[in-house]
This record gives sequence, structure tokens and C-alpha cells, in this order.
Amino acid sequence: MELQYPEYAGACQFLSARRVYFTEGEFATIRSLTRVVTYPRNTILMEQGKPVEKMYFLNKGVCHLYRIHKEQKYIVGLIPSGDFMSTPLYMSNGVPSSCEIESLTEIEVLEWGMPEFNQLMKELPQANELFWSLMERVMMWVQDNQIDQLCLTAEERYQKLLDEHPEVLREVPLKYIAAFLNIHRTA
Repeated sequence: MELQYPEYAGACQFLSARRVYFTEGEFATIRSLTRVVTYPRNTILMEQGKPVEKMYFLNKGVCHLYRIHKEQKYIVGLIPSGDFMSTPLYMSNGVPSSCEIESLTEIEVLEWGMPEFNQLMKELPQANELFWSLMERVMMWVQDNQIDQLCLTAEERYQKLLDEHPEVLREVPLKYIAAFLNIHRTA
């Protein structure tokens, strides 16, 4: 499946690492409900305070997750290729998003709108496994970020980012990396 459809290779790898597999027929259903889309840099994919209407898998590029509070932008995370963006919980319960996702580079995504998301959840037995796998991923990500903010210095968080996602450091302007690491100019 991956070789015949290279645009799905990253998503298939993500799912197989979590032991979520689909039959050829199920994969055909997924493909029929998926859009492969390229967005330019600085595209807002999820807006703070608005319901989440789409789910994305980031094939190429880098995005950031941030929250605006009292007119200040707080970068919560940098999202490299090979990961899902947005959250199925917000998609399923209609709660407005607490953050925004914006592309920092040109990106290529697999995209599912609400109707396609609901159809996948209804038609595919493994969709429930996928839902909980994504929720587990979000919870682990939140916990890891909180622990890193409390326990690691900015230099150690930078080194971790360099070790785990060197492409982020190559592709993303330094001001976003500094904001993510909570390093601010003084003076």
C-alpha cells in the first residue's frame, strides 16, 4: 500500500507504530475520503475559539501550535512532518479549539473534513482504535511538554529538539524556535 500510494507512507508508518492496520478495502475507503492538499506558509489550519472542522496528517513541512492570551502569542508546540494535527476529541464533541495551528513552511497534508471523519468513524472498525491512539498521543505529548518545561533548561530542550527533529531547526525561523523554548530578548 505505501509504495503504490507514497502520499500515505507517513500515515501508514504512524499507524503501524501504534498497531493500527487496515485491509486493502478499508484503505481504499480511506483514500476515497481523503484529500491530499498543499498549503502555503502562514496558513491557519485550526483557529482558536472556533470549532475544529478538519483533521490533518502532516506529510511535509512544519507547523506550530499556539495560543493567544492577552494579545500575546504563546507557542505550545512545533509539529514536524509525520504526525497528526488537530484532535479527534474536538472534532467529535464540537468544543471550540483552545489553540491555533499555523503552517511555518509550505506543507502537504492528508485532510479529512467533518463529514469524511464521521464516515470513517462509522464505516471502519479500526477507527475507534485510531481515535484512542490519537488521544493517547495527544496526552503523552502534553505531558512530555509539561515535564520538559519544568525539568529541562532551554539549552536541553533545544538539544532534544535537535536530536528528535533536526528538520525543524533547518526549516523554521529562529524566532519561533526561541519562542517555543521560552527564550525572550531582554533590553
